Amino acid sequence: TASQDNATASGQVLGKVIAKVDAAQHEAENTVQQFALGKQDILAVTMALNKADISLKLAVEVRNKALEAYQEIMRTNI
Repeated sequence: TASQDNATASGQVLGKVIAKVDAAQHEAENTVQQFALGKQDILAVTMALNKADISLKLAVEVRNKALEAYQEIMRTNI
């Protein structure tokens, strides 16, 4: 049905978002390790950490909005 297709699509989008956040976190961690070994400069570290931070904050906000929408739907009288 259409609602199942929408749920599946939403789940796939959410999975992709989580994968991107995870990748940004790993990239930041690797950049910090490379900096500790003297192979990266502080600018690259700062940029990687900021990217990871922003992507995580965005994912949390998307989750919050989805939760608010779900709660609003549950309050709606049919």
